[in-house]
Amino acid sequence: MPHARLVRDSQVFGMVAEEYKPIRAEPRKHIEASSEITALHEEVANISADLSKMRDPVVQGSLLFKLQQERENSNRLLKTILETLDSRLSKMEEKISSIEKKMGAAAPVHAESRPDDLLLPSVDGDIVSFVRSKGNACAEDVRVNFRYRGKNAASSRLNHLFELGVLEKRQAGRKVYYRVK
Repeated sequence: MPHARLVRDSQVFGMVAEEYKPIRAEPRKHIEASSEITALHEEVANISADLSKMRDPVVQGSLLFKLQQERENSNRLLKTILETLDSRLSKMEEKISSIEKKMGAAAPVHAESRPDDLLLPSVDGDIVSFVRSKGNACAEDVRVNFRYRGKNAASSRLNHLFELGVLEKRQAGRKVYYRVK
């Protein structure tokens, strides 16, 4: 009966009875879909069984125990890695010190010489005089006084004088203040 109704409806819409062919699913595709659905149902059942096991306090305890064991193993590995790195670092430092001894490397300039003994370029001498007269000076003060366009040049000069041991530096907030040693 439904087939006759479809034929009649198709004629209403201008289709000829020969053009109308009812759609039928192939049996093979139906079997494949059915097996896939069955597999999905089994997988969902397995997941729900696993979830119900997770609610068991014994399972939770065993999982926490395994987690603790894994953490201890990780900590042991990290400790051995750290020990290895420390030993390699100490070996490298020994090699560096032996190379410095062979080359006759001098101590840093600011550790062995006094600021008065250094010969400075005139600009650096002027900066040291400015810092001495002001007491404390930051890169912005030097920039304004010596008419630098940016703070980078002034900061670079001050850092160089610090590395030479002429100036001390102290940080106050975002600014670094320098003074003569």
